[in-house]
Amino acid sequence: MREGKFVETKKEATNTFIERGPGVSEEEFDKGTFDYQKQRQRRGELARSLGVAEYVKEPSPRQEKIIVETLAAAEEVINQYSPKQVRLSKDNIFLLRKEDAVKRFGIDDDEGGRANIQGGVFVYTSPTITDSKLAHYTAHELVHHASFQRNRVLKEESGKNIYGVPDRAGLTIGDPYKGFNPEEGGHNYFEALNEAVTEQIAIEIVALLKRKTRLLDEDYEILERVYGIDSPRYSLGKHVEKPEHDDQYVYTDSYADRVDALRTTCQELYEKNRERFGSPQEVFHVFAEAYFSGKLLTLARLIEKNYGKGAFRFLADYENNGEWRKGE
Repeated sequence: MREGKFVETKKEATNTFIERGPGVSEEEFDKGTFDYQKQRQRRGELARSLGVAEYVKEPSPRQEKIIVETLAAAEEVINQYSPKQVRLSKDNIFLLRKEDAVKRFGIDDDEGGRANIQGGVFVYTSPTITDSKLAHYTAHELVHHASFQRNRVLKEESGKNIYGVPDRAGLTIGDPYKGFNPEEGGHNYFEALNEAVTEQIAIEIVALLKRKTRLLDEDYEILERVYGIDSPRYSLGKHVEKPEHDDQYVYTDSYADRVDALRTTCQELYEKNRERFGSPQEVFHVFAEAYFSGKLLTLARLIEKNYGKGAFRFLADYENNGEWRKGE
């Protein structure tokens, strides 16, 4: 591990790593890390630093309950995969109205979410957002939030100021000096695979939420009547038309092609390596552990061994809707 430290506050512990870059003194690094942890510890200060303080929408009592229960389910599922024990805090979750999310982020979707390496989890909502969508968007962004993330503390060429550059998020790899934004010279390798793993874990979180609470029962009864068996449903193991039991599936239309490609890949790797893996879920554990630890070597070796030299690099470059398997 490079020189640096993981961010941890009284309220939460995630896999966010702050790295000390070249030319940054120990004193400068400690100050930057202290400021970073301080803003994550206070909800109001975090909201201001993220530029959302004026847009935050307080949840209704029911929405608050859904968020709290989703967070508890997220901790339980994430800690099945994360080598480092994760603690999450509802103080880092912010609801935004759709029109305010447009102002802040320039998003086009009516509903959805995003996570920020500075510590914010945003869910933007419409007045008619359903309980199941609120839970699902919150779960998805909490997975991003808990993933391995690296923020490099660097020094300007002038030597006067230090600044931060995020270059790792889950499986996604950015430029170590330019970050993820291509318009600023950065890149976004493994973005498609990263979203597939994120969504698969989010599906597991919502499935656990369904089993442990009755909060989504009414929503799912409506979904059954409106969409029937033609809607996207995912069991914990595979895409299904009709589940055997109601608590074994989750409705989702997020990254469906990417999730299908990931699951097919896990199934194939299981069949090719039965002496090593007891199920496709055990294969998925390799993907998920890399996602939360930031250590990609074991996953890279597994992919290259079974799909040939250069296969892992192909995954890195392929970003079109996650259908990386078309390149075989």
